[in-house]
Amino acid sequence: MPKKLFYILGAIFLVILIVVGTGLFVATFRSSELSTRTDDWGQFGDYFGGIMNPILACGNILVLWYLTSMVQAIEKSRDFAKSQDEKDSKKRELEFQKKLFLLELQQTAYKDLLDLLNKIDPLSITSAVSRGPGAIKKKVEQLGAIRIEIIAYCKCQYHLFPFLSQDHVDYPGDEILAMDASINDLLTGLEKIKSNSLTEDQMEELFGLISFLSTSRDVFVNVFQKSIISNLNAN
Repeated sequence: MPKKLFYILGAIFLVILIVVGTGLFVATFRSSELSTRTDDWGQFGDYFGGIMNPILACGNILVLWYLTSMVQAIEKSRDFAKSQDEKDSKKRELEFQKKLFLLELQQTAYKDLLDLLNKIDPLSITSAVSRGPGAIKKKVEQLGAIRIEIIAYCKCQYHLFPFLSQDHVDYPGDEILAMDASINDLLTGLEKIKSNSLTEDQMEELFGLISFLSTSRDVFVNVFQKSIISNLNAN
């Protein structure tokens, strides 16, 4: 009940009781003369006291009830606000833990990618060429496996790195294709080597392929890093 309406109804109730009590007294003793005896005035006071005391008692009860209800409403409101604050706090904590867990997964996945790309080592490739067809064959197999792992990584890690989705605006498609093409070209060049002795043109072509692969790898890593930072800033 609104506070103003409560006071209005209470006042009307008290006025009605006073009017009724006074009206009954006047209707009963209106034919009597005004007394000059203190006893009569004492009885008159007792009469109105008997009427007003219950009225005031009822009024006190109503006021006490109203104050109690107001206190309960305030406590409920405060408890609700406290409950909402606790829920919001838990929600923020949960969001923080979720982001922290995601960052840890991204950190681990990014380290795995770097470990994979670091296996493309120009020195180990030239060393395999110098050791002959057996070492070259082993290196071709290793590079072929690395190529497959890189493509699989880029296709499967989009849940950790949204920019790896082909629909994403920052999808590094050109860099992925360039690195894949450079690995494929190097594999083709290595498979053409049939002996330990290479001509000067063959050596120049081979070193060019190795250099191109190393460059495309570095470009891919650089773009990947920028995409990670951009994605973190967006969140």
